[in-house]
Amino acid sequence: MKRHIIVAVLLLVVFSGCIKPPSPPTSNALYIFPPHSYGHTDEEITITIMLDATQPVRGWETTIAFNATLLKVIRMEWGDLFGGADVFQSPNALIDNVNGHVTRLYALAINHNVSGSGILIKIIFVADVAGDTNISFIEPAVYNATERVPSEVRNATIHIDP
Repeated sequence: MKRHIIVAVLLLVVFSGCIKPPSPPTSNALYIFPPHSYGHTDEEITITIMLDATQPVRGWETTIAFNATLLKVIRMEWGDLFGGADVFQSPNALIDNVNGHVTRLYALAINHNVSGSGILIKIIFVADVAGDTNISFIEPAVYNATERVPSEVRNATIHIDP
C-alpha cells in the first residue's frame, strides 16, 4: 500500500509540471578556448575566440586584453563562422603588444544570419616570460539584425613555464 502511495505521488509531481527537463540555453556564448592553456617561454600559444549562437546573429565585436609582459601577439587567423563572400571582417584589427590589447575585432554578415557554433578568430601568442595571465574580453557584443543580444562571456587563463 505504501509503495502505491509513493508511486502515485511521484506520478502526480511529474505530470503536474513540478519537475521539468532542462531548457536549452537562451543566450549566445562568446568564449575563449581552451579556458586554461599551458605553454613554455619562446613557444607559440594559440587561443580561439568561439561563438555558440543559440539565436540568429549578424555580427560581433570585442577587444581582447592580455599581460604584455608575458605574451606578445604574433598573428591572427580569421575563423569560419562568419566566413564567406558576404561577410565584412575587420580589415584593421590593431595589435598593441605594449599595452596588451587586440582592438577593432569585429565581423558582420551582410545579408544573412549566422547560427550554430564556430570559430571567430584565432590569436597566436609567443610567451616571453614565465607566469600566469588572464585573457579577457573588453566590451564584447553580439548583434542580431536590429540590436545587441544577450551573450554569456567566458574568459581564459594561460600558465607559462620557463
